[in-house]
Amino acid sequence: MDKIADNVAPNTMHPLKEGSYHMQKMASASLLPPAWDELAQYCFQKRAFYTYTEQYNPCKQRYYLLYQNNRLMAGASVYSIRIDLLTFLNIPSPVNLQVVGIPATVAPGGLIGDKASVEILLQHILASEKGLVVGMNTPADLNCHPATPMRNMPTIVIQHNHNAWDEYLTSLRSDYRRRMKKINRKFEGVTEVVTDCSVFTQQHYGLYLQVYKRSKSKVEKLSFDFFKNLPPEYKLTTYYAEETPLCWHITIEDGEVLWFFFGGTDYSLNAQYHAYFNNIANLVKHAINKGFKVIDLGQTAEVPKTRLGGVPRELYLFIYHRNKLLNFLLRKGAALLQYNRKIPATNVFNQPTPS
Repeated sequence: MDKIADNVAPNTMHPLKEGSYHMQKMASASLLPPAWDELAQYCFQKRAFYTYTEQYNPCKQRYYLLYQNNRLMAGASVYSIRIDLLTFLNIPSPVNLQVVGIPATVAPGGLIGDKASVEILLQHILASEKGLVVGMNTPADLNCHPATPMRNMPTIVIQHNHNAWDEYLTSLRSDYRRRMKKINRKFEGVTEVVTDCSVFTQQHYGLYLQVYKRSKSKVEKLSFDFFKNLPPEYKLTTYYAEETPLCWHITIEDGEVLWFFFGGTDYSLNAQYHAYFNNIANLVKHAINKGFKVIDLGQTAEVPKTRLGGVPRELYLFIYHRNKLLNFLLRKGAALLQYNRKIPATNVFNQPTPS
């Protein structure tokens, strides 16, 4: 067992300077109290998903809990991973990180609770964790000092008032509508199959790896078993040209939000079928027809997703090292380390969409 995991007692209490606050650190999501889920805003932040990642994406997960007068006020998921620090520059730079976040590539962050309590808990995490600490997908107004905040990849969100796909198409500006119909024709004769993830095959996984290898911001590569064993509420949609899988996506319904979880594309057939764009467009189509007013399309392929009407929702990260010199250098290098891409503005709809 790794030393980090060895040092995480299942029920350890620590006093904090803020008087009535105390902190608890746990080594397993199965030990988290029901109050954790009451603080969590999204399904990926809840005990069930963390328990799943411990089984199928183990990365020394541990959890921090902040109590005030025995009431849970904030929580944080932390895990360890080795990634390229200069990922946004596509430069090999492997380092070991302690990540405050969710151990899967999703837009929600790993911090839950009210802002003031989260900031108190974060100070304890920065003082406790060794080495390089990175917080993923944090809000812009989070006070993470002495860590250095910086821009992360935005997630692309469609928020709309349409009641059906035809209504959505009508709302598009004429040039976008013509382009959509032209690209959709490339999918004529393609078969759509919707299942749970138990039918996930090595062919599916190969298409995921194609997307992963082309990504300019590789964070972590998930295993075949991670996808294969997802619970039934995660729906797998696969598109076939005869018996050849062209592309696929997984979605999860979470209250009023439909999440694009992961996808895969056969890039050798992408130009012929416009498979990637049609894959995402059909996800949006089904989401609108099912009544979802918020569709989170994730943090990759910003341009094609904005051309569907998605709007970038800014996300941030922070980076910190307890060594003062290293922390100073990280602060000075923030402009190099952060996400700097400027996403071209789009004017997709005849009328502005809700922000």
